Amino acid sequence: MTAGRRPRNDPAQYEELLDEWWRPHGEFAALHWLAAWRAEHIPPADRDGAVLVDLGCGGGLMGPYVAELGYRHVGVDIGRPGLELARQHGVRPVCASVLEVPLADGCADVVLACEILEHVEDDV
Repeated sequence: MTAGRRPRNDPAQYEELLDEWWRPHGEFAALHWLAAWRAEHIPPADRDGAVLVDLGCGGGLMGPYVAELGYRHVGVDIGRPGLELARQHGVRPVCASVLEVPLADGCADVVLACEILEHVEDDV
């Protein structure tokens, strides 16, 4: 690694970009478009209290869509600042790695894992 260059997928980069999450034309503009597109493929909740777990939720861009679909939105991420931002958009935050999710088996009706594979060091 060269001096001054961050390691791949350094979580600190998301803290530095915290103000960008909810800017539709900012650094995460593509994620706004992807969130809207993904929401079209999630079935509406079929019962009161249905839970959607969003692994690697970041700043919670799926929040408004998940609420419209009738789910309780639980977001799992390792970045505390992003989780606080997600909370402001209706996400119930869980600070944890997606490799060790501290939720009970079978607790979710839907699980999203949308923006995490590119952050896995050994994806084989």
